[in-house]
Amino acid sequence: VYVRYCYNDACSMAFSSPVALGGDDEGQYLDMVIPPATGTPVIGYYDTTEARLVIAAVANDPKASSDQLMAVATDGTGTFTFAGVPAGEYWVSPRSSTVVPAAGTTTSPDAYHAEQTYGPAGSFCEDGAGAWAGPLAAGACYAGVAGSEEDSTTQAIAYREHLALIAAPGNVTVGDFGFSFNVVTNRESSVGAFADQGSLDQFIQNANVVDGPNTMRFVPRVAPNGSGPSGDWWRVTAASALSDINDSATVIDGHAYNPDGTDRDTNTGALGTGGFVGVDDVGLSTVDRPELEIRGSQLAIVDSGGLFPNGSQVHRISITELGDINEDLIYVDGSVPLTGIQVTSSIIGSGP
Repeated sequence: VYVRYCYNDACSMAFSSPVALGGDDEGQYLDMVIPPATGTPVIGYYDTTEARLVIAAVANDPKASSDQLMAVATDGTGTFTFAGVPAGEYWVSPRSSTVVPAAGTTTSPDAYHAEQTYGPAGSFCEDGAGAWAGPLAAGACYAGVAGSEEDSTTQAIAYREHLALIAAPGNVTVGDFGFSFNVVTNRESSVGAFADQGSLDQFIQNANVVDGPNTMRFVPRVAPNGSGPSGDWWRVTAASALSDINDSATVIDGHAYNPDGTDRDTNTGALGTGGFVGVDDVGLSTVDRPELEIRGSQLAIVDSGGLFPNGSQVHRISITELGDINEDLIYVDGSVPLTGIQVTSSIIGSGP
């Protein structure tokens, strides 16, 4: 399901509370509902250059300066209002760090941070090649303005990642912002307290904190950084050990998707010879070449603090070059036996 974050009340730029809409088996836009939250900042910026931002002949540049007109916070129903502002064009930017999981949280000490997946008309969104596009029609908007950067709490517009440019000749309705705790959009290497929004490690931390099952959705919005004769892929070279997987039903899935929900198979073909051998004609399996490589860190599936990762799974990744031959690339351990752990369609100990 995805969420209308702010919508459908045209009076005085006010917006009604969030509601869940429809269903999407693939989780294309958002995986869980954002509840109304008192004190969620929503910031409006007035564009001071010719009533809209024009820098170096590039119209609507979201990385240039713009003055903050006012900041308001949502009330307990998710409503916010900008009143008494002159006609013009405005940046509207929700602060992603204050989006909270509707499912509730576990006892994990990890920190959660949702990533953008949907934007209203006027949004600026990463094009997947290191540039932004906009203003766009309402729709999928993975990673916000820049796939390799994370949202900031600063008031400066140049550091905000989730932006829509709204023309306000009078009372207007902005539209929808959608966020997900399960989407991975980049190949950033930071881990732990320094994990970047939209990174693999941030997903693991989100899954530990957000109550209930969490299945990773890989929608890369940065250029691939691995390549070979078969094609290209995204390599995460962890700065240090990735966070442990602690909560149940956490699924690491390297299957890559485009923002529109279609498959993104950039590393074509399969590994393995296939065929049959021996007098019993034992079949030799093949594995589709993965689009996600983890290098330099193991995936550890372990219990901690009363959380047990039963039912956790790893699908369609490559994991290699740990640096210590005595350590397992995928490590599973529990103070009591863990159940339902699966590793499928993955390359262990070799690149894609």
